[in-house]
Amino acid sequence: MRARNAQTHRRTDAQNESGPQRIAQAPSKRLIDVRGMDAYRRLLAWQHGRALAKEIYRLTAAFPREEQFGLVTQLRRAAVSVVANIAEGQARRGKAEFAHALSIALGSLAEVSALLELAVDLGYVSEAELCRVQDLRAETSRTTFGLQRTLRR
Repeated sequence: MRARNAQTHRRTDAQNESGPQRIAQAPSKRLIDVRGMDAYRRLLAWQHGRALAKEIYRLTAAFPREEQFGLVTQLRRAAVSVVANIAEGQARRGKAEFAHALSIALGSLAEVSALLELAVDLGYVSEAELCRVQDLRAETSRTTFGLQRTLRR
């Protein structure tokens, strides 16, 4: 009996013109994802930063144990900072705040670059690995800087 009442209720809603209109006017989950807190995922700067962070984690996994609380931590935090600042800045909604967060992300990218060069000097990273990761870092920098320039117009 209960299932039949639910079906009848659904039919009544479908026939009632005010019911579907209210539902159609409510924001959908897709709309919220595209324009809301998760919009950062669509930004190329964030996508490149995420790829860079994953590569830094992979690369630093092979560092010596004595660097676990030194260079490994510094590199990982700097790489994660890029992704986090892009996401946080986008969520702030104000152009000036977003541009400021991107500036911090660019600073973290510079830190990643300097720390990678130190890792090469110490023999933890090969020149080939450095080139590959620096290319990814450079692409992240370009897209982040381009986004920042767009915001400041």
